[in-house]
Amino acid sequence: MNRRFFCFRIIAFIFSPLLFFCLTLASSAYAVPPTPNHYSGDAFLSVDDSQPVSLGIEITAWADGILYGATNTSPNNHYSFLVIGDDPSTPTKDGCDNYEQIIFYVDEYVAVETGIFVSGETTLVDLHVNADKQPVWLKVNEVRPVGDPEWIELYNPSNEMVYLDDYYLLDSVLKFWLSGYSIGPQDYLVIELIGVPPDFVLGDDGDRFVLGWVDRDGFTADGYPLVIDVVEYGAISSDEDTMMKNAEWVDDPNSSLARLPDHTDTDDCSSDFAIDATPTPGSSNDILPVGGIYIPVNKLELIAPYIGLTILLAVAVIAVVYVKKRKRDAGITS
Repeated sequence: MNRRFFCFRIIAFIFSPLLFFCLTLASSAYAVPPTPNHYSGDAFLSVDDSQPVSLGIEITAWADGILYGATNTSPNNHYSFLVIGDDPSTPTKDGCDNYEQIIFYVDEYVAVETGIFVSGETTLVDLHVNADKQPVWLKVNEVRPVGDPEWIELYNPSNEMVYLDDYYLLDSVLKFWLSGYSIGPQDYLVIELIGVPPDFVLGDDGDRFVLGWVDRDGFTADGYPLVIDVVEYGAISSDEDTMMKNAEWVDDPNSSLARLPDHTDTDDCSSDFAIDATPTPGSSNDILPVGGIYIPVNKLELIAPYIGLTILLAVAVIAVVYVKKRKRDAGITS
């Protein structure tokens, strides 16, 4: 009886955390996914109604750099599609949050108009394009948040010179316009954060900053800025979903956070960035994966199969030990 009780205690000790985890996931399954936001209207390749798009032009909807809706224009330059909302029962962000800004694309061009996601709403909006005012989607490729000086490295993936007068860096409070900077085609630019107005600095323990773009002289995106790139690192939020996307905390002034592979952007900073002990400001990142394999930080889904296998092996070992003890006890008794 004591042996059985001992085995039951071991099994309970192993399975209690697993049961708690499963119950937590099950409880989230009862969360109701938001109803999509239906958008429709006419699309034009001009700032007015003078150039309606042709049949079959792709219209897409993006939020924070992620695609959440797509369709092709029907006859008479009309479009109609659903923009999905985030399902709270899933661990990843797979749709828009309520009142999140939506950026529309007409073919390859950013539309002048933007939207605000509202679950269950039907929104009519005609989309126009200012082809002369379009951003280049630069990347924040490397960051040194601790050190003297702190710096941010940008990469230009395009084949054209980009003047940064309409670009800015923004943290939770301060905005730093990049007026006067430029970056050549497929080249790097290092911005040292020394004496930049208005004393823009990166948090030592963690921070979130945005590379944004807005046409300050023209007619683009309803006057709203476009989010070109976002970087999150360290402990900056108590929100579990947000924390899962953060890059690691860098506390060494001789190290940096660098994209791996170079220029990679999956909108998950925990996967895209790694600590680089040999920073390479102004050139391609040179992080060498350990053993030829790079394992992103904070990625539970990567280790989940191993957790399950470990539990199965533990149960198998307990079962074998229990059977052997029963046989040995039976032999002793006989």
